[in-house]
Amino acid sequence: MEITAEVTFIGNQAVDEQTNFLLLFDESASEDLQQVAIIQHFLTSRNQFKLDKHAQLIIDQTLYPINFVGDLVNSQLSTIGHAVLAFDKCPAEPLPNSIYLDGPLPKLHLGSKIVYQMGD
Repeated sequence: MEITAEVTFIGNQAVDEQTNFLLLFDESASEDLQQVAIIQHFLTSRNQFKLDKHAQLIIDQTLYPINFVGDLVNSQLSTIGHAVLAFDKCPAEPLPNSIYLDGPLPKLHLGSKIVYQMGD
């Protein structure tokens, strides 16, 4: 199963290449949050999120294998479109709202597609 989102806004403080993470929210994010976040609009239904370490993310046709999915990720993506994409090794104490991915920090732009691929 796939769930697809499109980047509709990139906050002016959303991308810091030193941190290797991206903060995602849907359009319901407050103005303050929007300044530090990537806003995604879901093109398909998002009430079926079941990401796990066997899932993968595709951003603008580049595959990012998932190493770890925090306990809060699926519920928060389903309700407020929120997750932290961490392009780094999973720490000993991972954040519950984070998806830890293999690969470099992507260069997102308006219209970038984020595809969440899950097993059945």
